[in-house]
Amino acid sequence: MRKQTTTTFGILSLIAAVLFVFGNTASANTILLNFGAASSAVGGNGSLDVGGTWNSIVTPNNDLAAGSVVNSANTVVTGVSINTSNFRSAALANTGSWAGSTPWVDLDAATNTWYYGGTDATPATIVISGLTDLEYKLDFLAIRSSSPANERSADYDVNGSFGDSTPDGDNFNANIDGWNGGNVLGWSSITPAGGTISITITKIDGANYGYATALRLTAIPTPSAAAGGLALLVITTLRRRG
Repeated sequence: MRKQTTTTFGILSLIAAVLFVFGNTASANTILLNFGAASSAVGGNGSLDVGGTWNSIVTPNNDLAAGSVVNSANTVVTGVSINTSNFRSAALANTGSWAGSTPWVDLDAATNTWYYGGTDATPATIVISGLTDLEYKLDFLAIRSSSPANERSADYDVNGSFGDSTPDGDNFNANIDGWNGGNVLGWSSITPAGGTISITITKIDGANYGYATALRLTAIPTPSAAAGGLALLVITTLRRRG
């Protein structure tokens, strides 16, 4: 009876350990990106701290090359590259306090935002390339503090689709929905096209503007991989104890 109890305890401990490992892979498979300079520490990877290590692109329409993007745990220099285009040449400062309380958003990241719109003819884009996982989750922050609020609406899509958050990015107002509403746009399941995820921001009309403030991209471990790893470890333990 003691042997059976010991074996059961060992298996349960092993399962707990495996679940802990899988549960803590999020930071290793997550990329945080700030658009613009943070107020507390301008520029450079790791200048922000809430949520982990951040990457920053200070000047609009600049890029981050493969080999310069780190994960939020700061343990891996990823092979991911980030290309941006068609934003205005300077970031805008947000003043006051953002109404949101999303845990991963460093409030310093909310102090600046990129923008495009008005007379700009071509939608703004953020292209993330070099992705190797099958599925990703994306959270996107688009906020603007200043009025007039009726000039802050744009469509935000990822690989041609709106998100599954509420709001979902269709006619999203960065002042009403974003700054004052505290909302973050979300896509819970994105399959990269050829290793690429494309974010497109399209103004509603010539009087409106769209914004890019920050994002979080997280690789989603496949259930089969997690289950397979757990099963293999359990079988190996049973054989050794048998």
